[in-house]
Amino acid sequence: MKDNDIFIISEITEISKTVIGIILERGYNAVFCFNDIVAVSMYHAVLREGLRLPACFSLTGFDNSPVLKLLDKQIDTINFSVETLGYEAGKWLRTCIVDREYKDLQLKIEGEYIPGETV
Repeated sequence: MKDNDIFIISEITEISKTVIGIILERGYNAVFCFNDIVAVSMYHAVLREGLRLPACFSLTGFDNSPVLKLLDKQIDTINFSVETLGYEAGKWLRTCIVDREYKDLQLKIEGEYIPGETV
């Protein structure tokens, strides 16, 4: 992967205005989104362009958001335990607020692949 293979968008509307065209122009076969909200936006942009998933390229989200239930086709995603994420965030906040120690929060948490219909 090259740096120019990563798209940083400031507005979700940039997906349909810019990103879809670049994906097709460069012949990408897969798109990995930062989270499921971005994946849903990508999915809608693909439909607006008259394209089909996964025929044109594969699409995955990340976080198993309830927003996925709003679609007619299930997007592939990665599920993380909300309880584990909340517990770890709480520990980090306690360290910052109560103990007055600032530490970067960086964890390795096992995820679970949730298959859908977009890969």
